[in-house]
Amino acid sequence: MSNSLRQRLERRKNNFKGRINFQFNKEKREIQTVILSKSKKEEQLFKRRNPNLRSAQELLSEENQKYFEQIRLKIQNLPQIYKLLLDPQTQDHTLSEVREICSLFPNPPIREIIDNGFIPLFIEFLQSPKVLIQYEAITSLSHLTSGSLELTSEIINMGIAPKILDLLIQTKDPDIIDQCITSFANIISQSIDFRDQVIDTDFIQILSEITQKFSKRESTIKNFVWISIFITRNPLPNFEKIKLLFDPLFAQTSSKNSEISIYLLECLENISKGNDEFKQVFFEIKELLEYLIINLENQDPKFQTPSLKTIGNLLNWKDEMTEKLINYNIISILFKTFASPISDLKRYSCWALSNICASNIKIQENAIKTGIIQILSQALLKEKFEIQKQAIFGISNLLEINNENLIQEMIKNQVVKGISKLLTINDIQTIQIGLFCWERILTQGLNVQNLIDIFEEEEAVSILEKLQNHENQDISNKANEIIENFFLK
Repeated sequence: MSNSLRQRLERRKNNFKGRINFQFNKEKREIQTVILSKSKKEEQLFKRRNPNLRSAQELLSEENQKYFEQIRLKIQNLPQIYKLLLDPQTQDHTLSEVREICSLFPNPPIREIIDNGFIPLFIEFLQSPKVLIQYEAITSLSHLTSGSLELTSEIINMGIAPKILDLLIQTKDPDIIDQCITSFANIISQSIDFRDQVIDTDFIQILSEITQKFSKRESTIKNFVWISIFITRNPLPNFEKIKLLFDPLFAQTSSKNSEISIYLLECLENISKGNDEFKQVFFEIKELLEYLIINLENQDPKFQTPSLKTIGNLLNWKDEMTEKLINYNIISILFKTFASPISDLKRYSCWALSNICASNIKIQENAIKTGIIQILSQALLKEKFEIQKQAIFGISNLLEINNENLIQEMIKNQVVKGISKLLTINDIQTIQIGLFCWERILTQGLNVQNLIDIFEEEEAVSILEKLQNHENQDISNKANEIIENFFLK
């Protein structure tokens, strides 16, 4: 080994600690979403533990049940198995048996493996000159690091991370590389502390180099994009620390593998939640926007939903980005996704449209011409509360414009009626926004014929009188103010 390489390995060991030591604007309304649900993570871990099984249902077969029962019986013999691992004559076969035990579905016996002293042996085997021994050891560790935070912390504190990193940089075996990446994915998925400790080494540079070297190997790319989901989860690390990921990551927009595409879309969603440095990436790389648009128009929600969330985050940024997306016909595309029977797609579509409504006057007027008021009004009148709430944000943003034609359009589309429904719901923020909207409509629509009659048809005075007694003083005062200014004259 060269001196420079030895120094790099030593530096990584020293660096890796191995232990857990009433606003309507866009910025106030970001929808917070979970990066990876627990069930999704467990599904992904299942696939890696059992690559030859298409789904968990296959485990119900009699043949597989017998197989796992045999493995469970071996757990009782772990002390004897440990002794066999110490014998070079039986080491290869025994290590393969241990790897099968570690892959036991759905719960590998991690505690038993730790308590019987196997982890230090695995660490030693990572440094074996025999590729097969290295593979069995790293595969076992990749299963063991998929357990609880407590158990993974215990394993990390035994010093596995620097050794896996050493193996990752030294091995030329692609299967071992895949298992190393999977192990690190399991580790950093456990906590932000683990994630930050790993990226404080030169892991990102090594990962980027390996990915480019094995760019044609689908399993390696799949593992790379999968681990990138956890690297980019919020709160995002410093941009400079992970920017080396971006070239090989964004190159996967050309992938035809659906699983890689879904993972990539989750990464893009994570990145779009970052600060200006992260969002600027989308502004500068047109292929990313085109990729998002293509997947937003995909009829499969697994592709549509993360694309929609990402676009919503970008629309929640600067007007220049909104203008770029409008050039991709984003408003009409969002109208289509809003028409979906899937509730989440409706909600995120409405959220994205309301972000467009919070842009500059030029963008707002363009959105009005395309029929955005009709869509938002439809949401107010017919959809569930979570969707209605996003719609009223959009209406309130548009009402910042002083335009009598806008008021006419809102009245024609029954916005007053839609707001009247929301004012009876016990949600302080929604009531405040609804009162703001009513006041703006009444103020700007002074010349609109029969405007007061339209409000009275919706029993506005009765609703406002009830709100005068609301426990929130701001709501009470505003309701009283609207009655006095518009209905007592």
